[in-house]
Amino acid sequence: MIDRTLDLQLFENDFGVVGTFATTPTPTSITGIFTAASQGVALGGNVEVEAGKPSFTVRSAAAFGVVSTKTACTINGSDYLVERIEPVGNGYTVLWLKPSVT
Repeated sequence: MIDRTLDLQLFENDFGVVGTFATTPTPTSITGIFTAASQGVALGGNVEVEAGKPSFTVRSAAAFGVVSTKTACTINGSDYLVERIEPVGNGYTVLWLKPSVT
């Protein structure tokens, strides 16, 4: 896990993607680190499904007052809703996402 501010800044510069958030009156673009994490979850016996919990790590200053829960966003061509906002405490915030059902 990346836990130092300088590491996050360098990682953001090299691997950051732009997320577009459906804000009014105009959409807001924020650069961050997108993670489409997934994990196999056993349902019982030999049955396993893939569970995903995507996140978008952004600078807190960029998200504060702009992004809230249930805000729609598009990242890498996929649509999501912000499910939870978790400040990390180092100037960055993790936006936990869920796929948007259209």
